[in-house]
Amino acid sequence: MTGSDGSGARPPVEGLAVLGLEPVTLDVYRQLLLRPEADLTTLAEACGVGEPQARDALDALAATALLRPSQSHAGTWRPISPEVALRRLVAELEEAHARQAVRLARVRDDVLAFVTDYREEREARLARTVERLDGRDAVVSMLEELSAASTTEILSMSTSRPAPEAVEQARDSDTATLARGVRSRTIYLEGVVDKAFRQSLFSFVSEGAEVRLAPTLPVRMLIFDRAVAVIATDPDDIGAGAVVLRGGGVLIALAALFEMQWEAARAPFEVPTPENDVEVLSPMDTQVLRLLARGLKDEAVAHHLGVSVRTARRFIADLHERAGAGSRFELGVRAKELGWL
Repeated sequence: MTGSDGSGARPPVEGLAVLGLEPVTLDVYRQLLLRPEADLTTLAEACGVGEPQARDALDALAATALLRPSQSHAGTWRPISPEVALRRLVAELEEAHARQAVRLARVRDDVLAFVTDYREEREARLARTVERLDGRDAVVSMLEELSAASTTEILSMSTSRPAPEAVEQARDSDTATLARGVRSRTIYLEGVVDKAFRQSLFSFVSEGAEVRLAPTLPVRMLIFDRAVAVIATDPDDIGAGAVVLRGGGVLIALAALFEMQWEAARAPFEVPTPENDVEVLSPMDTQVLRLLARGLKDEAVAHHLGVSVRTARRFIADLHERAGAGSRFELGVRAKELGWL
């Protein structure tokens, strides 16, 4: 391929682009090497570009020190020999790459040191029999880590209904855990399982999870591979923190407690379908309604159920919502109309 003036072949430009020299810039540089006396108009015509493009090319060449203004002829430029200028640019690029290699080596060393420190801290943490977690973020992070590391089974007793967004966030993790062949068994407190939550649990069960319901639960906890247990400080508020227990006889006792609760819990609930969209009350729901029908206050209802006052109030509020009742009197009327009592 010949140059713009028909003399000689163009030099390769792909490698020179690494030096920040675009094809038009190289064309202008080449013309200046051939015609040092050329002005802007002549350069633009020889390269087949407009004068603004030629001006930009001259600015780029000046920025890379490939040309300097001529001291002999005003308004013209003196190109620097490519043997000098281009070799200098290559040397600068090599030096920059060498500095980058040094920085990358430092980054690699820092990353390795960070990972090593984390592993040592994690091993030290795992060696501790008891660990306290403060706040929701710490609890959630620990549960995610233990769930991802589980290889055999996860046992759970849940005393509260998670928020819809929490259910969605946990879906992918639960699916991945089941896909790895990890057995999942969960006991839910009957009073927290409403119609909407039943549908979510039905999807969970269809993927291989095992679910049962119990009228009362002694504690909110999860056990991973029968080696680590996470017990909520407050069964109604994960934000209050949790205690992590590892190994020893305590884990054997907690696993045995779960098995006792599992055997006493009832089989999975009936899930409404398009053919069967009738609200089904759990034994806990029925017991709450009967206690309310006797005129008991929230505290007395909680005492009879063996749960906290906060949990009892949540049961009652859930029944109000499902019945569409605005008061306890109206709840009693609606319960009879719906055949709940």
